[in-house]
Amino acid sequence: MVYPRRGRVPLPPKGAQRYTTMCQFCNVGCGYDVYVWPAGAEGFPEPGGHGIEYKIVDEAYGRNLVKQPDFTKEHVGLSAEEGEPWISEAMVVKTIRRTWEKGRGTGSWREVYVAQIPSPECPINWGNHSVRGGTQAERIWSPWNIAGERRLTKPLVRFGGRLEPVSWEYAIDLVARVVKGTIDKWGVERPGWGKEGHAVFAHRMDHGGGGGGGMIFNTVVGLFFFYGVRTAFARIHNRPFFGPENPAAGDAGPGAMNTSYHDLRLADVIILWGANSYSTATVMFVKHVLDNLRGATKGEKQKWFNPGEPIIDSRIIIVDPRRTESVEAAEAAAGKDRVLHLQIKPGTDIVLANAIARVIYERYRDVVDEFVNHYRSAASSWGFNWDEDGFQKYLSDALQVGKKSLDEVLAEAESITGVPRDKIELAAKWIAERKSGGYPKRVWLMYEKGIIWNQNYRSIYSLFDLCMIAGATRGVPGCGCQRQGGHQEGFASPAPPPPPWTEERHHIAYPDKSLYDEYYNTKYPRADYFMPTTDFRLANGEGKVLWVIDMDNYRLAPNSQRLKAVVGDRAWRVTRYVFAEAYANVGGKESQPNYDPGALEPVITTPPSSKEYAEKVLQALEETGGLFVIVEDIYPTFMVEDAHVVLPAAFNNGEWPDVRMGVHERRFRIADAWLDPPGEAKPDWWILANVAKRIVELYEEEGRGDDPVAERFRKAFQPIWDAMEANARDPSVEVENEIFKTYIANADEAYARLGVHWEVQFWTPEFKKLDLNIMRKLRTIGTVLPITKLDVKPDGTIEVRGVVNLMEPALNDTYREEVVVVKPDGTITRKIEVVPSNETVRSYVPGHLKPWPAVWDKYPPYVDELIRKGYKYWVVNGRYNAIWQTGYADPNVVEIMARHPMNIVQVNPDDAAKEGLESGDIVVVYNDYGSTTAMVWVTRVVAPGTIFLIMAHPKAVGANAVTTPSVDPAAQNPDYKLTLANIRKIGRAHETLLKTVTFKEIKFAVR
Repeated sequence: MVYPRRGRVPLPPKGAQRYTTMCQFCNVGCGYDVYVWPAGAEGFPEPGGHGIEYKIVDEAYGRNLVKQPDFTKEHVGLSAEEGEPWISEAMVVKTIRRTWEKGRGTGSWREVYVAQIPSPECPINWGNHSVRGGTQAERIWSPWNIAGERRLTKPLVRFGGRLEPVSWEYAIDLVARVVKGTIDKWGVERPGWGKEGHAVFAHRMDHGGGGGGGMIFNTVVGLFFFYGVRTAFARIHNRPFFGPENPAAGDAGPGAMNTSYHDLRLADVIILWGANSYSTATVMFVKHVLDNLRGATKGEKQKWFNPGEPIIDSRIIIVDPRRTESVEAAEAAAGKDRVLHLQIKPGTDIVLANAIARVIYERYRDVVDEFVNHYRSAASSWGFNWDEDGFQKYLSDALQVGKKSLDEVLAEAESITGVPRDKIELAAKWIAERKSGGYPKRVWLMYEKGIIWNQNYRSIYSLFDLCMIAGATRGVPGCGCQRQGGHQEGFASPAPPPPPWTEERHHIAYPDKSLYDEYYNTKYPRADYFMPTTDFRLANGEGKVLWVIDMDNYRLAPNSQRLKAVVGDRAWRVTRYVFAEAYANVGGKESQPNYDPGALEPVITTPPSSKEYAEKVLQALEETGGLFVIVEDIYPTFMVEDAHVVLPAAFNNGEWPDVRMGVHERRFRIADAWLDPPGEAKPDWWILANVAKRIVELYEEEGRGDDPVAERFRKAFQPIWDAMEANARDPSVEVENEIFKTYIANADEAYARLGVHWEVQFWTPEFKKLDLNIMRKLRTIGTVLPITKLDVKPDGTIEVRGVVNLMEPALNDTYREEVVVVKPDGTITRKIEVVPSNETVRSYVPGHLKPWPAVWDKYPPYVDELIRKGYKYWVVNGRYNAIWQTGYADPNVVEIMARHPMNIVQVNPDDAAKEGLESGDIVVVYNDYGSTTAMVWVTRVVAPGTIFLIMAHPKAVGANAVTTPSVDPAAQNPDYKLTLANIRKIGRAHETLLKTVTFKEIKFAVR
C-alpha cells in the first residue's frame, strides 16, 4: 500500500511559539516540544535559521545540549539524543488556530503549522519516541485530516432515535435538571450533608494520558461528583469501582511509585513481571533497560557504586506467559545467556514468586539477613516501621519454612506454574548470589497489568515480599520495586464519600483465607460493601443517571457485553418513554387482518424544551427502571449509540493545560495548551462548572438556595466561577492556573474549607509555591515528586529539588535529590546530589515495610468454572504497541489502521494445526460471557493452550468481550487476565486486506 507523502517537512521559523507537553499515551511520559507558527512562514535548515533550540546541561546523565540543530546534515538513527532530532512527516500537521492576541482562545482564525517533536532535553526519552508518540501530530485535529472529521464538535441530545445538535444552554440545562431532580427524588440523607446523590453513577478517566486525566481534570471531576453530588458510585476507566489499583503496594510499604530511571540504569538485575515493557513502556525499555543491558550505563555505575564494588554485566528476568517482543529485544541486546524468560501458566504468579523467594531464603540466607538487618537498623535508629512478626509469618505461611522442604516447594511450584525447577533456581541465583568481593546485587523489579489484573492484592503483595528479601526495597542506587503503569498519573481530588449504608470507604487490607473462600462460595466480593462495584450494580438495576467522561465502558469493562446489554436496555427504556410513552412497554401481538392506524399518529410535534425533556426523563426513571446516559468525550465512543446527551470535550493534550507525572520516577510536568478545540468543544472543567452553576440556579429559582446540595456546589465551584468571570473580563487570566493554585498547590487550605479528606499525589508544602507558569519554565525536564524545595530567586532563577528514590531517605542516613535549576535565559541544569536524610523528608516518603503471607490455592470461582467446563485456551490479553488502550486516536493514522485493520488473535502453531487454522483466517473467540471476532496470527510467541487478544481495538471490543465478572474480593480490581475461551473459524480475510498486514515473527537488531 502506498501512503501519501509530501517529501519534506516545514521547520518552525525563528520566533515560532514553543510549548511543553508529554506523550498522550503510555506510562513513560516522554517529553515533547511543540512549535506553532503561521502557515507560509518557514525556518531554514542551518543553525540560526530556524526556531528550534536546546538549553539543557544534564550532569546526571552527562549530556550537554546547548545548541541549535543543524538540519543541513544527514541525521543518523537516534541523533536526537545529541540534540539533532529527525523530524518526520508524522510530527507536523497543518491546522487552524486563533491568534491568541489577548489570551488563549482570542483573536481571528488563521492557518498554522504545529510540530510535535520528541524533546532531546527530556531526561526520560532524550528525543526518542515510540510509534505512538512519534505520530501524535497526525492525531491533532485539523479541518483537513481524519482527526478533525472524527471529533465531537457540538452538544448532541437524543430526540427519539437520533442524536441531534443543540446549544450548550439546552444541554447544560437538561443535564442539570436531571442530576438535580435525581438527587432531590432519590437522594439519601446523611447527617451534616443533606441529600447525597448516590443514584448518579460517575464513570470517568482517573489519571494522565489518554482522552482525559491529569490533576486539574481530576480535581474538578472530584469536586462535582464527590463533593457536589456526593456519590459513592463511581468507577475508573480500567476498573469497575473507585479505589486504588495497587493497594497492596501501599500496605506493603513502598507504594506503587517509588523508584527512578536513575536506579534502573544502575541495576545489576532487572526483573520485568507481567509488563511486556517493549510494547507498553517502549521508550523506558529501549532507552533505559537496553542501555543497561548493552553496558552503556557502566560509567554511571562507576560513579554511584561503592568503592571497589564490581560492575558486572547486567541480567534481566522476564516473567510472562508469552515470549514477547521484550524477550526478543533483550536477547538481541544482551545475548541469550543474560536473559531469563519464565514462561508462566496464567494466574500462578504468587506460587512462582514464593518459590523464588524460598530458594533465596534457603540458599542465600546471609544476603537476606543483611537486608533484613538493614530494615531493623532503620527501625531502631529513627523509628522506621519494620514488621518483624509479619516477616516471621511470611516465612512460615508463604515460604513454608519449617513446613515443607525446598524440594517439595520447588516440585509443587513447577507443577502449578509450568516453570521448570532449574529456571526457578536460576532466577533466585541471579537475584541473590553475591558479586565478587561479597557485594549484594542491586535488584530492580517492575510489574504491571499481568499482575494487577490477576488476583490483584495477593499477586502484588507476593512481589513486594520478594523485593524485601531480595533487597530491592532497601533504598540504595540501583534498587527499586514498583509498578510500570498504564498511563501517566495525575490524581488530585476530594475523597469520595462512603456508600449510604456505612461510614467507611476502603479496601480490605491483609485479608485472611476466609475472605477468598467466601468469594469462591458466594461470588460476592466483600470489598464491594465499602467500595461499590458500579458495573455490576448497574446490571442489578441500580442507579438513575450514568455520566461517562473520557472513557468507553463498552470496551474497557470486564464482562463488557453484559454491561452493554444492560445499559443499552435501560437507556432505551427512557428514550421510548420520553418519545413514545404509550408504546414504551408494547409487547408482541399476533398477526391480525388489519392494524390500528392510531398507532401511527405523531407522538411529538415539536422538540421538547430542556425543562420538558428533563421532567419526562425523571418520570421515566421512576416508571421504567431506566437509566439516563450522558457521554462526555472527544471522539464518539461505542457508548454514544445509547446516550441521551453527548457533550463534546476539549482535549487536555494541547487544547487546555493540565499537569501530570510519568509513573517510573514521578516526573511532574505541564501538558500545555497550544491549539483551540474544534467547533464548540469545551474543557471538562468548563462543562462541569457550568452544570454546577445551573444546578445552583435551579435551587435558587425554587427559593431553595440554602439547600445543602446547592451549598455544596456553591462552596466547591465559587473559586472556579470567579476565575471564569475574571477570564471573561481579561482573557490573560488563566482559569486552569487558578484551579491549580486553589485546589492543588494549596489543597490543604482548600479542602479544610470544604471539610473533607483529599489527595494530591505526592503533595508537600513546597507545592504552595508552584503554578502553571513555573511549570512552563521547567519545560520537559520538570521535577520529580515529592518536592523537597522550591525556590524562585529575585532574578527569576528557579531551583526545585525532589526525591529520587522514596525508600532511600526512609531507610538510610543520606539520599539522592534531583536538583533542577532554570536560569533567566532559559538554560536548565539538572544534577543528582547526595544529601542528609531528615525528619521532614521522611514524612514525605513511605514509613514502613510489612511482609505479609500471600498464599494461592485455587483460581477465582468464575475462572474455575470455565476450566471445569472444558474451555481449551487461556486468553492472555493486553496492549499491543501501536494500538493503544481503546485505540481512540489510532483511526487518525492511516498507516496504523492499515497495519492493524482488525483485532488479532495469536495462536500457537500446534493449536492452529488442531483447529485447522492459518494466519489470516477469521475466527470467533467465545465463552459463556461473550464473543469477539479476530484475525489469526500463527506464532510461537504464545505457548500451546494459550491465545493472545488485543485488549481493545478501534473497531472492536476485543478481549473484554470474553472476560468474566471476577474481581479481587479484597481490592475489587478485576481479573482481566484470567479467562478461557474456545475458537472457531468463520472465514478468511480478503486478499486485499492481507496485502496490508504481516504475520512475520518480530525480531530485533540492537546496536
